[in-house]
Amino acid sequence: MQFERMLCELGLTESAETVQPGWEESRQSLPAGEIEFLSAEFVRAACAEFGVTAEDAESTVATARRIAEHPALRAFAWHCHRVFYGSGTPDWMRTRHWPAPEAALGTEAGIFCTLTFLSGLPGMHAQHAAHDIPPQVVRDTLSDVDLGLEVGKQGRRRGMQPDDVEWYSGFLRAELYRLGRLQFQRGRFGHNLRAFRHAASGAVLALVEHGVRFRTDGQLARKGDADGLWTATLEVSEAGAVGYPILPTGQAVPRLISLPATEWRQVLAPDDPVLHIHIPGGWPDGTPMSYDACGESLGTAMAFFPRHYPDYQFRGSCCGSWVLNTWFAEVLPPTSNMRRFQEEMYLFPAWIDPQYLIETAFHELPGDLSQAPRDTTLQRAILGVLESGRTLEAGGGGCFLLRDDLRWGAQVYRNQHLPIRLP
Repeated sequence: MQFERMLCELGLTESAETVQPGWEESRQSLPAGEIEFLSAEFVRAACAEFGVTAEDAESTVATARRIAEHPALRAFAWHCHRVFYGSGTPDWMRTRHWPAPEAALGTEAGIFCTLTFLSGLPGMHAQHAAHDIPPQVVRDTLSDVDLGLEVGKQGRRRGMQPDDVEWYSGFLRAELYRLGRLQFQRGRFGHNLRAFRHAASGAVLALVEHGVRFRTDGQLARKGDADGLWTATLEVSEAGAVGYPILPTGQAVPRLISLPATEWRQVLAPDDPVLHIHIPGGWPDGTPMSYDACGESLGTAMAFFPRHYPDYQFRGSCCGSWVLNTWFAEVLPPTSNMRRFQEEMYLFPAWIDPQYLIETAFHELPGDLSQAPRDTTLQRAILGVLESGRTLEAGGGGCFLLRDDLRWGAQVYRNQHLPIRLP
């Protein structure tokens, strides 16, 4: 089937630029007979693996049959499968805007997305077998996935959204695992900094990448900021590195320093292999983000990946999340799980949207703030700011923990002795 015809039949012409890369290879490799992941046998088995009810499974089988019998939908389903589970990692800048064929499937378009996600199961099974992944780890990992297949949910389209497939496909590519309270994903360090370790003391110091702009408070400059901005520079050579430091508490400092190569070695840089930490919601049964459980989870990851992926020589772990907002140190008690988690990490500036913080803390904030819930310390702190007419503060947002520095409870980076005087 020609690309333009497929787009026209499915009402996706406005998404041509997003969908086209790789189309010709998908068209040429399209199976002449049955596509396995659209078969009734495959769909029933996949639904059973995720604990889907028989009623919901049969409803999904019916949608899969409808897709398989529609040439344009069949061709697009195969293309989606190849994009998400073909060779290499998908282009996330493109797939996050991937369309669902709503014009052709209506309310069942979400089922199309779910089937695209499930099409990666055989590859996942092969990867897990090759790396001897324990069945309990597989069950814990897949328990985080919501296929969205429940029949009869009012006001909700059945199935996944395209951005769900983008995120959850990492589970089926065997990139991401649930190990206790946290999830860990193999990937590359994508932040604008380099970390260096002092040979004699073992202390770690991060320098900002060249060209990053900051406000006077050491946080990233935002659109519309104009006053008091400064731009970091960085020179790395055989002699060492000269640049602007980031404090472990998450602020960049406008003071140029030198780290001679005779004393310092680079231990983390952009594109280095790392474990990305993801912090899912309460699991199981609404479990909070326990400080002790997070430490145990990190310890499990440090043993799990070297055992099951010995060729993956990661430098450490990193995370970007609203949980890492440095403002919490001012408003949360020392016993707070989030605050204690931060204190074990090397924080650095990353973009945090204060509005997302509000949505996460309240889900939906009522127009009358007096009616908002005040069940947690964080909710009360946010409401205190909003009711006073002030703006929510946001700082930090990112963190890393090097592989050799996991000593949970020691606050390694905050208690280290730096051989350089910093503010």
